[in-house]
Amino acid sequence: MNLIIDQPGSLGDILFIQKIIHVLSNDYQVYHPVNHTFWNAGIDQVINPAICGPNIQLPSEASVYKCSDHIKNNPYDVMTSKYQGIGMDWGDWSDYLKYDRNYERENTLREILGIEKGEPFIFVNPYYSVYKPMNGVLNQIPEDYDGKVIHMKPDIPGGKIFDWCWVFENAEELHSVDTSIHYVIETLDIKAKKLTIHPRHYKYAKFIYDRILKHPWEWIDYTRDEWKKVTPMEAE
Repeated sequence: MNLIIDQPGSLGDILFIQKIIHVLSNDYQVYHPVNHTFWNAGIDQVINPAICGPNIQLPSEASVYKCSDHIKNNPYDVMTSKYQGIGMDWGDWSDYLKYDRNYERENTLREILGIEKGEPFIFVNPYYSVYKPMNGVLNQIPEDYDGKVIHMKPDIPGGKIFDWCWVFENAEELHSVDTSIHYVIETLDIKAKKLTIHPRHYKYAKFIYDRILKHPWEWIDYTRDEWKKVTPMEAE
């Protein structure tokens, strides 16, 4: 039987549902059409048993599983409802996120960033969605830090999310708004002992993501007024 997975984006959502694809592939021929943007951002490196891509030929007869079309008992179920819709446990989702690492591109990115192997540095990412800023992340940079501060910025050449794996693994600290990179970081053996995560939404983000992340992230709390000042592009 043919089954179409309806989850063309976004990047984090696609990474999170890999267990669904692996498990359902035991009983179905799974097809997963994805948006060009997310395919080119790194989904082309993901390893799964589905026929996946932006231009795949879909079968004329197939069932469809709409990952995002499920009852949410509360606003926090936006991610986990993708699994609950078919009664599947999501707790070990990261075990199913497999991908081919391009170590040559990872090394090229390291050189572009000016990081020497063994050199101390911290990683900072204030961007989420299509490069919306969460400026509170920038306030987390230690003033007395004497190593390099590496910023994940839109103008850095490349753009494949997995090309940052070496950086994620070797940073002394990781500071970011909640976004797709956290799904990748969950699959890595990281050195960082300090990990802070800033909510893209002051009220809901922590409860959506905290339970699906296993690394010891420290959530930075914001009042509504504080959040509005540092996250100007996010809807209330």
